[in-house]
Amino acid sequence: MSAPARTLMQELPAASGVPGGAPPHELMEAFQRFSSASQRLEQKYEVLRRESEELKLRLRQKDEEINRSARLAILGETAAALAHEVRNPIGALRIFLSLLKGDVADRPQAAEMVSHMDRTISSLNHVVENILHFAKDGTAALAPVNLHALLQEQAAVVRSDPRGTLAISFALGRRPLYPWQ
Repeated sequence: MSAPARTLMQELPAASGVPGGAPPHELMEAFQRFSSASQRLEQKYEVLRRESEELKLRLRQKDEEINRSARLAILGETAAALAHEVRNPIGALRIFLSLLKGDVADRPQAAEMVSHMDRTISSLNHVVENILHFAKDGTAALAPVNLHALLQEQAAVVRSDPRGTLAISFALGRRPLYPWQ
């Protein structure tokens, strides 16, 4: 029985006017029901209060996740912009290196240094490409590809290796891969 109900029950005999100080039976049952309902409400209130606290905590966590995602999105956009800015000088460096490679072909030590620079620039270009790939929208656009042309391009890259240690050969028919060609 709740404290207010006990207090009321103690004061009731004097107010009831019933000889001997005992409250009427119906009144006692009503107070017991009131007390029981009061206890159930207090328990439900406590459960709701705990759920409310848990929901507040989860809401704060979700807000932090949203803020972190927003910061990461900005970082990704900045990285992509930076990668685009770095990409142009890398292209210029590669052009100048290819010219320099021809100029130092007769000097092995200089040719090795140019080759090392080329590998380093290729590595940097790979990092830039990875950043740009990461920053891209995740949706892939499917499109038809001319496999014949793609293989020819890759073969040309392999054949242009200045060391001459790589070789590639394949036989492709002259038939186009798409009916509209």
